Amino acid sequence: MRPITTLVWCFGWLLVLGGCAAARYTPQSLPEQRLYFGDGGGFAEVHDTFLLLENGQLFRTSNQLKGYEELQPIEPGQARHFFKAWSESGLEQLSVNSPGRHYFFLRRLTPLIDHSLVWGAADYSPPLKVVALYKELHRLAASRPVLRRFDGNGRPLEKKKKPEEKPDKPKDNLAW
Repeated sequence: MRPITTLVWCFGWLLVLGGCAAARYTPQSLPEQRLYFGDGGGFAEVHDTFLLLENGQLFRTSNQLKGYEELQPIEPGQARHFFKAWSESGLEQLSVNSPGRHYFFLRRLTPLIDHSLVWGAADYSPPLKVVALYKELHRLAASRPVLRRFDGNGRPLEKKKKPEEKPDKPKDNLAW
């Protein structure tokens, strides 16, 4: 009787732990709570956009990419910290719309809110809390390696395999 009880108990824990797994999203199926940040402009007109989700997933897109990259995620607790920092800092009450030749942005998207902060004009200094949040997010995202790539329709792209190198001549094992 004891092995059956242990087996049932272990199976129950597996169900509980398996049910706690965080949902995984793709660029085409995103949750309602999102935090976008990035920069763009300059002489080359390069635009980079990062997307952070509450479960810690990070995505990146750029006008130089033909789709999206999923970056190594951060801890969900750390991701929630950024969403909370946005709310607690009162960024939704700020009105920042001063783009420059090279601009930076933060954007919070929820079912009720779509609020953007854009700055970069030479004659404008954004509030320090805006710059601090941006720098912390950008530093974290820029250090993450790419996990997967998606095309513009959200379909995963296959990793390109390196062709095997075949020597032109067989190598001699002769030592001179």
